[in-house]
Amino acid sequence: MPDTALDALIAIAAVPLLAALVLTGVLRFACGARLGPLLAGGAIALAFSAGYLLRLGAPDFPPDAAVQKLVFIAAIGFIIGFFLDIFQGVERYRLPMILVWPALIVAWLGWREMTHYTGEIGVTLAVSWAFGAFIVIRLTGQPEEGKSAPAFMLLFAAIGVGILAFLGHSPLVAQLAAALAMASAGFLLWNWPTARYPLSAMGALGGGGVLLGLAVNLGLFAEAASRPALVVLILVFVAPPLALRLPLGRHAALGPLVLAIVAAIPVVAAVLIAL
Repeated sequence: MPDTALDALIAIAAVPLLAALVLTGVLRFACGARLGPLLAGGAIALAFSAGYLLRLGAPDFPPDAAVQKLVFIAAIGFIIGFFLDIFQGVERYRLPMILVWPALIVAWLGWREMTHYTGEIGVTLAVSWAFGAFIVIRLTGQPEEGKSAPAFMLLFAAIGVGILAFLGHSPLVAQLAAALAMASAGFLLWNWPTARYPLSAMGALGGGGVLLGLAVNLGLFAEAASRPALVVLILVFVAPPLALRLPLGRHAALGPLVLAIVAAIPVVAAVLIAL
């Protein structure tokens, strides 16, 4: 395998996975028994950033390319989420999280397209914001769906975006989506077979913000990417309530496996549409 391919494989797979495994434990045990479990979800944004930096190096500041902005989105989401988590302000500020955070991401990534506005661009930006709001709603989750459900949604949505990016001839977006997926997987390894830590605001804004940024990159800049497939992929975020209705869906150890199967169905459907 050429060195460049090996480097890419390490960056998009091993590094985010291992970083998430380590950082989840560090955040959990370094922050004490009260805050530690709540802050562990921040490992996803940090692990994604580690994979990004190893693969692409430090981004320009201020960032110029839309892809460069993803690592800043991860960092800003991590910081905002940190203060929301430590001051227990998620419920109080949930509506601004839902409405404002996706709007800021979409506007930052797509402001140049707004300068030569067309109906197609307007629809793409509006749908992106609506989907981003829905993603935050689902990642901030319902307690009855289980602590690990938001991270599973993030994992499978990132896998789907990565495959669609690959099929849409956007290899860089595909690699970064793989980094996000592996970071989510590393966090989830701490939550199976026993769900220990919630995704938290750090995970929802950091990881969810990166996911939205990747999808906007595909929707706006990848001409070969399938927009209908991206629309279908949003169904990943309705998988938890459906999984709970199935046999073993509420089982402590097997429930996550049922959820994984249900969440994989929209990914497969999106890939078939893209093909």
